[in-house]
Amino acid sequence: MDCLWIHNEVTTPIELQIKSLVHMFWGELEHKLIYKNYSYDEQRGFYKDIMDSIEGMLSNIDFQLSTINRHLNSKGQREQKLRMREMFSAEMYINLQKDLNNLYIDYNIDLDFREVYTLLSQLLLLGKTYKGIVRELSSQMNELANLKISEDDFIFQSTDLVIEGESHLTDFGENVSKLILSEDIFWGVLFGLYVKLKENESIKLDFKQFVENLYFTFSLLYGEKLSELNELLDENAVQKIVAPAITCGLVESFKAYKEMDFFIEGALKDEILKVIEEFIDSLIYQVDNYSVDEIENAEKELQIILTEKLRIQILLLVKAENITVEEVRELKLKLETNQYWVFDLDFEQIESLLPDYKIPGELGVNLIHLLNNRVERKEENKND
Repeated sequence: MDCLWIHNEVTTPIELQIKSLVHMFWGELEHKLIYKNYSYDEQRGFYKDIMDSIEGMLSNIDFQLSTINRHLNSKGQREQKLRMREMFSAEMYINLQKDLNNLYIDYNIDLDFREVYTLLSQLLLLGKTYKGIVRELSSQMNELANLKISEDDFIFQSTDLVIEGESHLTDFGENVSKLILSEDIFWGVLFGLYVKLKENESIKLDFKQFVENLYFTFSLLYGEKLSELNELLDENAVQKIVAPAITCGLVESFKAYKEMDFFIEGALKDEILKVIEEFIDSLIYQVDNYSVDEIENAEKELQIILTEKLRIQILLLVKAENITVEEVRELKLKLETNQYWVFDLDFEQIESLLPDYKIPGELGVNLIHLLNNRVERKEENKND
């Protein structure tokens, strides 16, 4: 590009060249082997064969990179964001895996931290626009290349891992804190790397943001479904009953499950989100059965019932062995006799699926749906 460089009122004609790394590599080779190389004529055949071979390889690389670029550009922004998170995870693996294994060499095996990298990339890029992800990724790539880690980076004090004045996150934060401080090195490494890459002024602030981002991996996704209920039901009821019930249900479910894939975008998390959306849909279908006006005590009672309903449904999906027949029967009784929100469910079918000895895995899926699906009943058979 022919340009003019103007400095101190002096104009200088210049040529601006924009090159890719492939161009630069080729230029360096050409400069060293041919440009001002007076012995080139003597070795023309040798250099020509080598340069032709290199040109072929670089052309192939250029074609492959162009194919990748076209592929990414053809995808929607959601797909592009996912691919960029995958790229970030891969960079973490390349830059950190060897050092982490050296730190934990006493385990006598190579520990696989790929799940840590996947969740960490998701948390660091959460809620950002496509352009924001590009900027963040550029910054973090530079950080990763120069990141030095030691055992001290993964040692924390319990006094730093607390959240104050945020009631909806307090219980969740306590559960996460216990995992970080436990012998589960994966949670410790996850938070330690988060702290290193965020570079905030305090561990407390890092922890609060860490817990918020973990929770938001879900709430950002089911928020639209909750807004549908908000349009049909009294907004006060949604904010005081349903929203807290979903929060508590998720927290209680994770408390029993404890694994990272609870939050990682993919198969399990998608299934959990389906359970939450079906749970909200069941309330939308039965919104006319809600009849609480000024009975304040009913709000707390309903919140507890809905929390237990969601907790049992999620655990039936992810960890059915933690649910007993007695718990399901107790929930069934509460739903069947509740007067403030009448749940028209097939209670007879629910009872018929409950064997006396255990909750089989396949049974769990049927129970999840039965606890959501409304059935038409005669008036005398409703909760009365």
